[in-house]
Amino acid sequence: MPQGDLELDKAKFCQNLKSKKPSSCSASNPPSVPGFDPSWEPNGCGTGGLANWIADKILSSAYTDSYSGEINAPFAGVSFLAACNAHDRCWGLAADKDQCDLAFRQTMDAACSGLSTTSGINNCLGFSGIYHGAVTSDLGNSNYEDSVSDFNCAAWAADMEENGCQS
Repeated sequence: MPQGDLELDKAKFCQNLKSKKPSSCSASNPPSVPGFDPSWEPNGCGTGGLANWIADKILSSAYTDSYSGEINAPFAGVSFLAACNAHDRCWGLAADKDQCDLAFRQTMDAACSGLSTTSGINNCLGFSGIYHGAVTSDLGNSNYEDSVSDFNCAAWAADMEENGCQS
């Protein structure tokens, strides 16, 4: 194929790619998501800031006898941090929400199973249910949709860059 035809095809390809730009997406400043940004980091349990403060207050008042005071490890001797980080990554990759949420619950429940007493396991499973309920709520659905939008933007920006298209 002559060089001129390749340039025309590339121009058409880039124009087509530009037409698929997700709304509110910047090719020069895409969101940080796993798989596209090597510096991406999960945020642990919670969403940070005021939301974590509110969650801490609710857990402290509802579970005065069993809440550890640490949102990443709400029950003494059990950490949900690995489950929360894996869930952040799953959503960040725009994977199936129901599968991400189920794996999140199963990982937290598995962390609880290492406790030595039935009452401890049951209390810990209560925390697992609260955390799972938070991510499957309407607020969780909105956060998941934001994660999917961020992933789609990052993927589009990467396509633009990899193909030498100007935004």
